[in-house]
Amino acid sequence: MQQRHLSVRSDSGAGLILVMGISLVVFSLIATALMIATSSLRQSKNRTDFELSLAAAEEGVDIAFARQQDAFDQGISTGYAIPSPAGAVLKSATPCAAPEQAEFSGADEMGQARAALEALADRPGCLQQGASGQFVVIRPAQTVNSGTIYAMGWSPSRADANASERMLRVDYIFSPYAPQHAILTGGDLAIDGSVDINVVPNAPPVAGVHTNADLTFTNQSLTVCGSVSGTGTVPTTTYSNDCTGTTQAPTQQPAVALPLIRPLSFYRRATTVSTAADAINQNLWFDLCPGSGTNFTIHGYDTVAPNEPCQGPLLGDQNSPINWGVEYDPSGTAGGPTFALQNAAKSGVYYAHGANLTTKQGGQAPATPPRRTLIASQASSCDPATGNIEYTHFDMADGPYIRNLFLLAEGDLWVGPNLKLGNPQTPVGGMFVAGDEVEMNTSSQGSVGAVVAADRCPATTGELIDDGQSRIQGITFWFDPNAESPFSSIINVTLWQED
Repeated sequence: MQQRHLSVRSDSGAGLILVMGISLVVFSLIATALMIATSSLRQSKNRTDFELSLAAAEEGVDIAFARQQDAFDQGISTGYAIPSPAGAVLKSATPCAAPEQAEFSGADEMGQARAALEALADRPGCLQQGASGQFVVIRPAQTVNSGTIYAMGWSPSRADANASERMLRVDYIFSPYAPQHAILTGGDLAIDGSVDINVVPNAPPVAGVHTNADLTFTNQSLTVCGSVSGTGTVPTTTYSNDCTGTTQAPTQQPAVALPLIRPLSFYRRATTVSTAADAINQNLWFDLCPGSGTNFTIHGYDTVAPNEPCQGPLLGDQNSPINWGVEYDPSGTAGGPTFALQNAAKSGVYYAHGANLTTKQGGQAPATPPRRTLIASQASSCDPATGNIEYTHFDMADGPYIRNLFLLAEGDLWVGPNLKLGNPQTPVGGMFVAGDEVEMNTSSQGSVGAVVAADRCPATTGELIDDGQSRIQGITFWFDPNAESPFSSIINVTLWQED
């Protein structure tokens, strides 16, 4: 009996040791799991802060891009410097005021930029609070057409001792707007009658038609070397694709981005456009300026301070001998001040400032076929009585004066019959641009280029085109997909470097 009792006590001791051993293993596993979890949480937080600091820096770049785009659209030749002595407006209510920063260069460019960003972050209004953290940005004083942006971001904040920090260097350039469609409209588009849209020889078959609104066909016999589409409703009627030898139906497609159509922006940048600068240098740029009553003036381009038209040297007025081939009506097209060009009008660029442009048969045509570019700006945004162009009867087979730009109307553009604008065989052509609606009517010869109408203004009674839609009727048109427009540009990033 005693031996059996001792045996039981010996088994109990072994069980206790086993339980304690298992407990130690379990506790070790729990401790290890806690350490791993803590480390993972720390790493996750670090990774999150890293991503957020990068996002904060990217927000600074986006804001700088927006300021550069606006400066470009306004025609500010030096761009938008960040910071600036007067204070660069970024995101907060307090502008970032500091001396303009010169360009960084050399082997230590990033180190110079980092030191400047750190110093700038200590100035009031320059450290910005973004959605993902804090950031500071520098855009050195450069020309508007290209530049470099430096940005630094912190998460959760710069003052946090454990903040994550990221720096970006981004190079950009403004590239010319290149039309992707033969005809592109922002508003409703009607195609009427026999319309033939093709491409110039040896070009890819991409003479498409698109509207960001509704598309309708009327008495339609449409031939297009490419696709026809609309973002709104489209007809079920088919059209002929001359390049594929098939019939197709229009399709619904997403909206296409439209360029900014603002003649004043182009005016302020004209000296940077080679053929526009040539017109200026040859004294073939004419500002047409309405006055009171029947008074008007004609000015050359102001090369000293081209902020506003009609400030350059005076070339003529209502009292000058009429040898310009220009007539003036204070209440012509759409009831607004209107300048009419005759055959005798010189080759060159005609910029109607807060007025309309039209053509008038009469007078002897120049011995050499003219090359002209017509531009009309509105007196105020969406003023239906100004910024319109009516063009008819005058051929320009040798192309426009400003390369790839025939007609630029801030308001409506109406192109009448019996025209030959450009040559598809050369090829040479130009853009037909309207800030609002465009209407192109029967052409016995045909035109070359691209059509863009932004439809940016509400329909108003008394407009040059007052039915609220663009219309293409009975034309023969050739699209040159290799041509670039000089009147508008968009930002393209050429380098994106993280540090």
